[in-house]
Amino acid sequence: MSTKNEGKRILVVRSSPDKPDTAGKTHALYHIVHIAERLDIKVAPISLSEYAEEITPQDIGQAIVSALELKMPDFDEKPSRWTLNFLAWLAGKIDPKRTRLWIVIDDFHKVNLPPAVDEFITLLADRIDTVLSRLRLILISYEAELPRKLKPILDREDVPVITDEHLASYFIDYFDKHLPPRDPDEAANAIVKLIARVRETMTGDAVEQLTSMRDAIISECQKLDNGVIP
Repeated sequence: MSTKNEGKRILVVRSSPDKPDTAGKTHALYHIVHIAERLDIKVAPISLSEYAEEITPQDIGQAIVSALELKMPDFDEKPSRWTLNFLAWLAGKIDPKRTRLWIVIDDFHKVNLPPAVDEFITLLADRIDTVLSRLRLILISYEAELPRKLKPILDREDVPVITDEHLASYFIDYFDKHLPPRDPDEAANAIVKLIARVRETMTGDAVEQLTSMRDAIISECQKLDNGVIP
């Protein structure tokens, strides 16, 4: 995602229409956060399903404030008024030359979004178009439509299923870059076995599958580094 003021500032990540897949979208969250960290950009990751009670605009605001290492002031408790006050305050705290923050909101498909939070997201997107242009907003599994006037700064990405082809590409690249040259047939057979091992670990929901896949890949690569070829 571009961090230039003139670039796209809002990204909506959805499943490919023909292959709905929440694991792919969860993979996108990990990927986005990793990129931001590598670029030394602050991130406010918000997983809606992790809140025990119904999420509020204040919850999202607190995540943003914490990422910026600021202290939340007291505002009017009425949700609509609170959102307006918070965004006006936030605009005054953003240094247009230095502040960089990616706000990543995930799990829309797992919760019933309260109207106040839906309004918060729309108003936040609007401010990113105007007074908060140094911020970036990434909405994962967000199916609602943002206002048409935001189209110039809005980008969309359809995330496909994580397939055996993706895993094969990863292991082929790992063999090429990190291991001594070996017979192509031997390497191919080993990669087929590696993919099967990784797949065997991927159980549970989307987050559990992604975590298991990551851990399995790390484990298998450590074995390869130690000369253990399946």
